Amino acid sequence: MKPIAAALLLCLMSGIHGFSQSAATGDPITGSWSGDWGMNEAQRSEVTLDMKLIGKTITGQVSSEGRIIPIKKGIYNAKTGAVHMEADVTNRGKTVHYVIEGKLDGGILSGNWTHDNRKGTFKVGK
Repeated sequence: MKPIAAALLLCLMSGIHGFSQSAATGDPITGSWSGDWGMNEAQRSEVTLDMKLIGKTITGQVSSEGRIIPIKKGIYNAKTGAVHMEADVTNRGKTVHYVIEGKLDGGILSGNWTHDNRKGTFKVGK
C-alpha cells in the first residue's frame, strides 16, 4: 500500500471510530436548549436550559427572566425519553421548589412544571 493511501485509510478509520464512539454515547440531552414556559398560552416567558448528561444524571441551569437557576436534581431515562428535574428559587426570602417533568421526542423537550399550587407547561429545542 502506498504511504498516501495508508495515511488516508488511517485517517478515515480514526474518523469512523470517533463517530461511532459519539453515536454510541447516545447523549441527546447535553447542550443549550431554548423555548418558552408559562401557566397558559397567553402568559409565556422565554427560557434557556443549559444541560449536561452524566450517566443518567442531568446537571446544569435554567435561565429565564434574568434569573439563573441551578438544576438541583435531574434524571434522564433513555428508554422512555422521560426527564425529571428539580430546582429551587428564592423569591422574597422564601424558597420555591420547582418540579419539572418532560419527555424528549424528536429533538423537542416538552412537559409540565409545578410549584406550590401553580402549574404550567414548557417546550424547548436545541
